[in-house]
Amino acid sequence: MKINIEVLYKHPNKIVLLFDKKETELINDKKKTILASEIYKAFDYKIGKKYELKSIGTFKDINEDFQSYLTDVYEMIDSIIKDFQ
Repeated sequence: MKINIEVLYKHPNKIVLLFDKKETELINDKKKTILASEIYKAFDYKIGKKYELKSIGTFKDINEDFQSYLTDVYEMIDSIIKDFQ
């Protein structure tokens, strides 16, 4: 079973993970910390699942802090997927 994952910026100032069609908000204006439990729950890891991280898109009207958060989250998720496989 292949799961498509995207790291997205949603205006105004939200970074979300999209697992197929299930969305998990990780960062917003008030919440700047990511909990490992949030990511673990979103992955719902089971042996045999394959994960494919879509390349990060280009977003307009994104401030510098959230661009940095977006890049960091993308790299973190990419690393987790590589560890799983």
